[in-house]
Amino acid sequence: MFSTGFSTNEKGVLPRNFGPLVWFGGERRWNVAITRARRQVLVFSSFAPSKLKVEATSAKGIQDLRAYLDIAAGDSEVLASTVALAAAPDKHREQLARALRERGLVVQEVFGLSDFRVELALAAPERPGHFVVAVLLDGEEWRRRATVSDRDGLPVQVLSKMLGWPAVERVWLPEWLVEPENVLDRLEAVTREAARALPAPVHATPAPSSFIGTPTKTNADLLIAGPAVTPAKAPTATLLRRIIPSDRVIPGQEIYSPWEPRVVGERKVLDRLPTALPVVLELIEEIVETEGPIHQERLAKLIAAAFGISRLMGGRAEKIYAALPSSYFQEPGEPFLWPSKLSPATWTGFQRQKSVKPRPLEQISHREIGNAMVGIARFTAGLPRDQLLRETLGVFGARQMTERTEKRLLESLEACLRRELLIEQHGLVLVD
Repeated sequence: MFSTGFSTNEKGVLPRNFGPLVWFGGERRWNVAITRARRQVLVFSSFAPSKLKVEATSAKGIQDLRAYLDIAAGDSEVLASTVALAAAPDKHREQLARALRERGLVVQEVFGLSDFRVELALAAPERPGHFVVAVLLDGEEWRRRATVSDRDGLPVQVLSKMLGWPAVERVWLPEWLVEPENVLDRLEAVTREAARALPAPVHATPAPSSFIGTPTKTNADLLIAGPAVTPAKAPTATLLRRIIPSDRVIPGQEIYSPWEPRVVGERKVLDRLPTALPVVLELIEEIVETEGPIHQERLAKLIAAAFGISRLMGGRAEKIYAALPSSYFQEPGEPFLWPSKLSPATWTGFQRQKSVKPRPLEQISHREIGNAMVGIARFTAGLPRDQLLRETLGVFGARQMTERTEKRLLESLEACLRRELLIEQHGLVLVD
């Protein structure tokens, strides 16, 4: 259930300041929000769609909102014109769609009304209202996407992992020209298998969604001072996948470059602490300036290894901890040492993990984790809380969400919310 949340002023004029929708990337937030529903969307509004004048605004989020309200209010002409505009002639798509229909499948061409559309959506004849296979082609829309990731990686991830399509299939033009029957056999088999896995039919009459989204269509109704119908409970998503490709540069990211281990002396040097303090202090400074902010436990192990000690025991560890200058600890109570060039209060960067061995999340400061969250939220224009945690885990090279890592991520997120670096609105974590 959505409320537009705004109304006309005393002069009867509707303002166009719809919060985050007018920001750059605001249309993505609207798209994410509206495609959450599995069966029905109820929109509550105190104004008619025609009151929202979009001619003078360049904000795509506002333009998309107006288009969606028009469709929800039952303006079928808007829906038809939008689809007609999207469905430019494509011989490859038309031939494939015709051949699939001849095999008895239900086929919709150019499915969805956002900038990213599915060329063909397939359903089995016994479940014609439930499109279960998204087919991507290498046509004009594919060609227009700027990067390999945008063309071949991200669409599949978004459709299958975020939007819940049971199957996503690609059909390349050379494959279709050489082996058309094999292509048709594969698509028919995938469609019928996905249809068999659908839950029992629900007695509802869905209408087309205003944005590309869930494979079960979304029924969008605009309720203006009218009664609400309780929608069926939506299934709960339990599996989240990362959606930010590894080659994308997130605001604030630096590449983690660890200190190169080397032996600088014999182990007896550490045994003579604090007498041997000058040479140890020199090494501390070198490591902190290279890796900082660095956890004191990791620093102590690197120092021990530099003096030929592969396993650091309690006694030696305490001697090294005692040798760490207090000036490096810039946050009271936190076990992290900061280089002279950085200040926790002003640093907005984070060290993204690439090919080297990941650091344990417990050895990454809350400041750095929080900075990564802010960068991710800015890059994506906002994410649901669970998805933000998983994206943050990914940029630090971790593969699995455990109770400990989730706890640390949540602590970092709460710290960002307290400092108002992030805000949480309408189910999304955003940059204020």
